[in-house]
Amino acid sequence: MRNIVAYCALVLLLLWIFFSIVFIPTSKVSIEKPDEVVTQVGSSDTPKDVDIRKLSLLLGVDYEEETLDEEVEISKEVDISLEVVVIYTSKDQQKVRLNKLVNEKKEEVDMQLGDSIYKYRLTEINPSFIVFDNGEEEITLKVFESIIISVLDSPKEKTE
Repeated sequence: MRNIVAYCALVLLLLWIFFSIVFIPTSKVSIEKPDEVVTQVGSSDTPKDVDIRKLSLLLGVDYEEETLDEEVEISKEVDISLEVVVIYTSKDQQKVRLNKLVNEKKEEVDMQLGDSIYKYRLTEINPSFIVFDNGEEEITLKVFESIIISVLDSPKEKTE
């Protein structure tokens, strides 16, 4: 019997807290800007020059001059997933459509012989597979099979 009374008291307390938070508006303090402009007496309109070295000594930190080097091109290794979707071959035309997944961004790319993607050049198109070559290695892709390649991606590099 005591457990039932304690349980009912707890439920009533929780209901009271819930309704007091939801339905009773809280007072909001608003800070209003004054309409008048406050000016300091004896202040000059020109800002004072601050010696950063003295300020760093005052704050107890080491002062180091920052030198700006020319913009350094940072390259990072990126994993690219390539998958052949369609291979179209006829007497005088050979085309391929690839799904390219880079940094969780998927896009379709249409390519012909000689086109490049991240320094890999499309060198061969057959009805069942294609071949990419970058001078060091050859990659063979079959239809509906995906492969992950790692390439160095610099901010200025463009994929075509």
